[in-house]
Amino acid sequence: MADNAHAAPTEFHIRLPGPRLAGLVTRISGWRAGAPLAEPMREPASLVCPLIVTFDGSFGITLDRAAPEQVTSFASGLHDGRVEIAAIGRPACVQIDFTPIGARRFFALPMGEMASRLVPLDCLDGSHSRELADRLAEPDDWPSRLALAEDIVFSRIAAAQPLDAKLVAAWNLLSESRRDIRIAAIGEKLDWTRKQMAQTVRREFGLSPKTVARIARFERAHRIVMAGGNAFLADIAFDCGYADQAHMTREFADFAGSTPGALLA
Repeated sequence: MADNAHAAPTEFHIRLPGPRLAGLVTRISGWRAGAPLAEPMREPASLVCPLIVTFDGSFGITLDRAAPEQVTSFASGLHDGRVEIAAIGRPACVQIDFTPIGARRFFALPMGEMASRLVPLDCLDGSHSRELADRLAEPDDWPSRLALAEDIVFSRIAAAQPLDAKLVAAWNLLSESRRDIRIAAIGEKLDWTRKQMAQTVRREFGLSPKTVARIARFERAHRIVMAGGNAFLADIAFDCGYADQAHMTREFADFAGSTPGALLA
């Protein structure tokens, strides 16, 4: 109790990247715990591929019902379930939230190789990862550190090979559709068979086309629910393209481990 009473406040800083990283990085954030966290943080499924560079402490991370893993600096691909994050010690870290397109270019890897995995940075690119961690530890303040993170990410992506236009188009169509979509129809637009579509999306992004579209719809609904307001759940379900409120509730159970009503409460 005495230690917590004199602990510094928790710091949290956000940088929204500029237009040069549009569609590649959604957010860059910095966090330092002021005191040990009593409860784990819980995150729902999302279409974000995070890169975490940790300076102090570590994390215990559980993907759904798998055994928890203790990690420091790591990256992860897409995961179609909820994640539980326990802070070990008083961590300080920078988190870069990539879109799968941005992660594919930054890591120069098919993201299927990182799906539902916590990959230590040294296992991805040892020398580059150590340089990244060392450089981000240098600035004395968070705004400078997050601006530096953006510069580093942009430089690496700018030097990477551009992705095939069909792959980018497939991702945009899957992740931006507001209603139930026919996967075969997207494949037809791209001149891919249904099998080619399924194999390519799973290899390059780590999930099936249908699962990507489901999570995209869930993310929209989850944002609306978490924002509160006076909307009825049935209206949210309709606006986000669910068959009905029960359908949306089942999807929340799958991707967040909770119901919309419980989150509203």
